[in-house]
Amino acid sequence: MIEQLKEFGNWFLKQTKTNQIAVLLLGILSVAYFDRADFKKELQALKYDRKRNDSTYVARIDNLNRDFQIKINECNKEKNRIYYEQNEVYRKKFEEVFLKTDFIYQQEIQKK
Repeated sequence: MIEQLKEFGNWFLKQTKTNQIAVLLLGILSVAYFDRADFKKELQALKYDRKRNDSTYVARIDNLNRDFQIKINECNKEKNRIYYEQNEVYRKKFEEVFLKTDFIYQQEIQKK
């Protein structure tokens, strides 16, 4: 069987240059087809890797944003705490000054 195929192949190639060109083109097309299939698989793998990398980077950026927002909130809490402490100090001073001025005012009213 294999001998018959070899004889047919040799006979086919010896017939004309057109047959030789046809066999050559057939070989090139078959190689191109298999290369195209491999290229398609490689392209799909690259697309998958890119999507996976993109999702990884998005997750990392989300973590950074969350950490940054936590730090901002902590700073805001600290600023608010300091503001309330200062507000309490100023309120006490205002009450002291108010009591002193009220006392002085009451004394002036009693003098008249």
